[in-house]
Amino acid sequence: MIEFLKEKGLAVLLLSIIFTSGSLLWTRGTAHNQKELSGIKLGWPISFVVQNHSQLSPLAEWFPHQIGLGLPQEYPTSFRFLQFSFSVASNFFIIFSGVFIILKRNPRLVLLKEVMSVKYVFLATGTMLLILVFLVVVFDNLVVSKNGASIPPPHISSPQPTKSGMVR
Repeated sequence: MIEFLKEKGLAVLLLSIIFTSGSLLWTRGTAHNQKELSGIKLGWPISFVVQNHSQLSPLAEWFPHQIGLGLPQEYPTSFRFLQFSFSVASNFFIIFSGVFIILKRNPRLVLLKEVMSVKYVFLATGTMLLILVFLVVVFDNLVVSKNGASIPPPHISSPQPTKSGMVR
């Protein structure tokens, strides 16, 4: 097991960091009232990001409501490094144990051994970042309404004055 840890440990650590960071995109915090909007906790398995959504002023019928990660420019955000470290360690243990057990029970999975190397993890990460940047650039001007339909940004669809001063 020590040899396996030396051989695959860095790749599993990178996967753990990526998975833990990615958990911010799929975890949600629940607010039951206006006061709880000031401390929305996100991250998995241990919450390591807290966002303040108290600038929202929803009606009472809106609660309880699940809130995901917002832009740090819009909502004050605090990052808890110690909790992040424990989350990475927990995910490292889960991923490492799973890969170790799978490879020990079925040694014919040579492809999994090859894929679990640092260069392939970096390659996959780089590819995913390029895809993410492409999607952000392509869909930058689209705003998604509540029903999911794409609508143009407000500055494009707002009334535009004409030469005569009339709004069209």
